[in-house]
Order: sequence, then C-alpha cells, then structure tokens
Amino acid sequence: MVREPLPSVETRVRFARSLNGLLGVVFAASCAAPSAARAQSTLEGRVIDTADARLANVPVELVGIATAVTDTFGVYRVHGLPAQALILRVRKVGYLPTTRIVTLSAGETRREDFELSPAAAMLAPVVTTARTSTLVRDPSGFAHRRETATGGTFVTEDQITSSRVTKTEQLFERFGYMRVGSGGVVGGPVVGASGSPLPPPPRASASRCTTAAVFVDGTLVSDNFDVNSIPPGSLRGIEMYRGPATTPVELRSYGATCGTVAIWTK
Repeated sequence: MVREPLPSVETRVRFARSLNGLLGVVFAASCAAPSAARAQSTLEGRVIDTADARLANVPVELVGIATAVTDTFGVYRVHGLPAQALILRVRKVGYLPTTRIVTLSAGETRREDFELSPAAAMLAPVVTTARTSTLVRDPSGFAHRRETATGGTFVTEDQITSSRVTKTEQLFERFGYMRVGSGGVVGGPVVGASGSPLPPPPRASASRCTTAAVFVDGTLVSDNFDVNSIPPGSLRGIEMYRGPATTPVELRSYGATCGTVAIWTK
C-alpha cells in the first residue's frame, strides 16, 4: 500500500467566508479554550483497495463514538477525540470488513490508513444445513459456541439490553466471574456466579494471573484495554472462559491461562 500524503483542507473545501473572517473565528476559538484544544486528539487517514484506488463514501466507524465517511480522495478525519483506546471498523459492500484497535494520547494526531481486500465474487455451491445457516447469520461463531460449548459464560444482546447497565464492566459483575480492575482492565477469574471463589486455572499462580486475554471482534487487544471504552449499547455479546481447558481453539492465546474474554460489537 502506497502511503501518500493526505491532501490539505484547502484542496477539498470551498470557503464560505472570507479569509479574514475565517482567521477571526479561529483566533477567537483558540483564545476561548486553549487548554481544551490541546487535550483533544485527531484521527485521520485514507481508505484504498488492493489496487491503490481511493475509496469514497466508506464509513469509518469509531465504535460507540462516531462514524466518519471518506471523501472523494478516500480521506477521513475526526477531530475532538478523547485520549483512550478506540475500536475502528471499516466496512464496504464488495470488500472484506476490517477492525483495528488504536490508543490515542492527549493532543495526538494519529494517521490510520486502511487497505480493503475485495470479497470473493463467487462462492462454491454448498449444502445448506442448520449449522451453516447459523454461521451465515453469525460469522463470529458466537451463537454456535453458545449452543455447543461445554464451558464458558455467554451474555447475549437481549441480556445486555435488559440489564440497563451504564458501563460495560457492570456486565462482568452481573453475569460473569471476571474481575474488572482500575481503568476497566479485565483480570483473571475471581468469583463465580454464586459469589464463591474459583480455583486458579491449571498451572497458573495468582501472581501470574493479573489480566485475562481479551478479544474484540476476533482481534486480540492489549493487556491494558479498557472494556468501558465500548458502550453497552454497542455490544452484541460477550463470552468468558476460565482457562485453556474451556477456551475454544479460535480464541486461544498466550494469556488463556488467566481466562479469556471475547467481546462482540454490533
């Protein structure tokens, strides 16, 4: 993917005001809230395909926060963002969707480019069964694992909606046994649904189990990921597993000994 410089605002925007008027507005705004401006972050980038063609009108979703749409140059920009972890999701008909997780610092301008791969134009004939129909409706596999799993705890979208929680960490307290510590970081298994202590996972000491492995839409995130950065209203489901013995193969990682959490967004 060729990383071209982003076009300046002047090449893409027709000014509705005179230059003097614009400078006056900018000067007044900068004087009114200089500290707030410094604290805000910006996310920008370009969306192209594998042939380096710029893709216009592509939604770039910041899950739970905002959605930007690329212009004719394939460029998107979002200003005024808080310093936190963001889940970026890019989807366009005819292309494979992509998800990425980034962490913004205060006052940072971060560039995140996306290269979308075309989806298969033709599919081989298949025999439709109950399982294949489920997978088509739910490519994440959440529903299938919930029906067939021998271990793990599953929180469905209906349960999330009816719970009326205001923070995602509250779902872990209500439905699961994972400890959520400072900054919304998910720790290892601590208590069961009844409140009784759980034994530590096999071959894992208490000192080693400080954080669980967390997946968001199938992507393994950093150990300090804040689950509260995803609003409950953006969630489609949550899976929790105590250790490697109950964790499905597709969700296993180096941190599975301390438990695994899979979060799925809408």
